Amino acid sequence: MNKTPVYVAVRLAPDDEDMLPNFMKYYKSLGASGFFSNINYRLECDREKFEPFVERVKQAYPEIIFNTGPNEIDQPEVKNIERIYQLMKSSVTENSYIIPADADEFHQYPFETLENNIRYLKDSQFLYIKGFTLERVSATGNLTNIDPHLDIFEQYPGSNKYLFSKPKISLVSNLYMYRQAGVGHHDFFHGVDAEIRKAIADRTSITHHFRWNKQGRDRTGKWHSLFSNQEWKGWSLPEETRKRLKMYEMNLLESNWTEELFNSL
Repeated sequence: MNKTPVYVAVRLAPDDEDMLPNFMKYYKSLGASGFFSNINYRLECDREKFEPFVERVKQAYPEIIFNTGPNEIDQPEVKNIERIYQLMKSSVTENSYIIPADADEFHQYPFETLENNIRYLKDSQFLYIKGFTLERVSATGNLTNIDPHLDIFEQYPGSNKYLFSKPKISLVSNLYMYRQAGVGHHDFFHGVDAEIRKAIADRTSITHHFRWNKQGRDRTGKWHSLFSNQEWKGWSLPEETRKRLKMYEMNLLESNWTEELFNSL
């Protein structure tokens, strides 16, 4: 019996490079059929690092189909999903199964292989799987550099579900649902039909999130500097990044992480 193709849609930027070897290995081991990506220039990264990063990734991972549209370097991050959607639309069928993921997100599904999870969705007439996020931290609870040559789970064996975690959509059953998954893949846009929203699997996934490291702290610091200017006044982003920076300063295992502690930061 032929396996159902399932594709990984991943947004990439220069600060994701150390994560990529583990990311690719992980999803290939689950049985992913292919990878689609929009490499974008994030506001907080150094512009001169962008083009060399693009060339390195394209050479190291020829199996990833990249968006190579014009003015790619100036596309805002909020357009990533739409650009990846258009790329997939020209290459795969509308009913293809899609894994929405960032490079630091490793989804663990109810069943071991992607094929078994797809069969479960089909048999149960569910349209997508969603679950909670588990924030992975180092054995000491302190920030470390990601080593691209070592297993990421061994580098970050600890976990803490209170570290600013949000639910994640981890598998959808067609391109339309991927397009509607929203920035961050936390939920669908409000325009999505209520019947689709109710068609969620009754088994949940776990998203292992590897952002509590030195690279993540540096990126958040740059975000905070950007979001603190007048242009972002009234948005939640400046306050969110400020709290994340405070969390990075604390031991991520030893602190008594609760919602009350987070609200007090």
